[in-house]
Amino acid sequence: MGHPRDVAREYRGSTTLISRDFEPIIEMMIKIISIALPLLLLFVNLIEFLVSHNSFTTMELLLHLMYQLPVIISTLLSMIGMIFIVFVLIERYIQPRFTVDHDTFDPRDLPDAPTKVFRTNLVGNIIGILVNVAILYILNYQQGLIAIYFEGNQIPLLNDHFSRVLPLFNISIFISIIIHTTQAFLRRKNYFTKTMALMNGIFVSIILIYMATQNIFNMTLIEGYNLDIVTDVVKYALIFTGVVVLIASILDYLKMFVDFDKLSQKNG
Repeated sequence: MGHPRDVAREYRGSTTLISRDFEPIIEMMIKIISIALPLLLLFVNLIEFLVSHNSFTTMELLLHLMYQLPVIISTLLSMIGMIFIVFVLIERYIQPRFTVDHDTFDPRDLPDAPTKVFRTNLVGNIIGILVNVAILYILNYQQGLIAIYFEGNQIPLLNDHFSRVLPLFNISIFISIIIHTTQAFLRRKNYFTKTMALMNGIFVSIILIYMATQNIFNMTLIEGYNLDIVTDVVKYALIFTGVVVLIASILDYLKMFVDFDKLSQKNG
């Protein structure tokens, strides 16, 4: 029947904003920009950081680069929108006429559709990146938000024990950002991202359970406000969350090899 886009255009029976001949050019430009622009912005920010800081740690450098991801995503989306608008204007007012040779469409050349366990959502991955960057920023530079205010004074809720665990949290968030970025670029999950997610889930569960065994709260604040019950609640909540994360990560990974839906139907 032909290329799906041509068939869809015939069924719609209406003109599109951009002609079929422009589509290969737009797709090529978007692919180039989607790869080159993020790398260029990261490189520029890396140079800017190295020039403006005489001394720094590896963690500070990684945090600085991670904080640029929201700007990079918004810049990339803006550039893609500008490209689309420019070609719409060219199509409407200049109306160039040329012919582009299109490859013969063959369904056998299409990549296999990802199975349910390997499907992913682009918007969900972008939101995941932004949320992880926000958590990085709050935990590393805005810990004052996790505090209690009394008579105009800001009393931090977390103590130095949490600060010692913080680098481990940062590593797990970095891994999560890498996973979301890879899935957004590939538009699917694969064995690498699933394995990384499993390892990160185990890592996070260990961190949470370890934190449950440590006193991470400002005891002066806890004792002054008689909040002893809070430490007990948080302790058991961290243990419960760690166990849930561990089990969920293992089950999600096993879905690549075991179809639990069919297994439950068979047992039923």
